Order: sequence, then structure tokens, then C-alpha cells
Amino acid sequence: MNRADMLEVLSASGGISKAQAGIALQSLFDASLEALKRGERITISGLGTLAPSQRRARMGRNPRTGELLRIDGRRSVRFRAGLELRKAMDAK
Repeated sequence: MNRADMLEVLSASGGISKAQAGIALQSLFDASLEALKRGERITISGLGTLAPSQRRARMGRNPRTGELLRIDGRRSVRFRAGLELRKAMDAK
């Protein structure tokens, strides 16, 4: 499912225009990004949790030359599936 598919579902189920669905979806994305930047977790009941994490710097290897190189640490996001999502994925 891509963004256009999400907008179609939001529009149809919410009885709103695709433009209004686009504004709502973008607002959700913007608010989520700002919360993650502040180091906050985002929990969506039934779906899961997004949490910021810090990756440490490490040594890697160039696969072409075999040369050692330093990979800088960076901030990342981790997703942990909620119980309902896990059960739904296990159901046949």
C-alpha cells in the first residue's frame, strides 16, 4: 500500500475528499516526525510503537576493495509490532 492507496481508503471510509485526506495524512506524518525528533515514542494501539534509537559508530569494510572504513553513528527509528498486529499476521 502506498500513499495514494492510503488517501483512497481515508477518503472513502471518512466520507471526505482526497485533498482533505491528504492534509490529514500529511499532518499525521509531520506530527510523528516532530515527536520522533524530540525523542518521544509513538504508540498506535493495535499497530505498534515507533521509537527513536541511536546507532553507534562502527568499523565496516568496503566490499569491493576490502578496505576498512569508519561508519558514523546516527539516529534511527525502530518499529515494534503490537500484539494485535502480530496476531493478525499469524492468523491464516
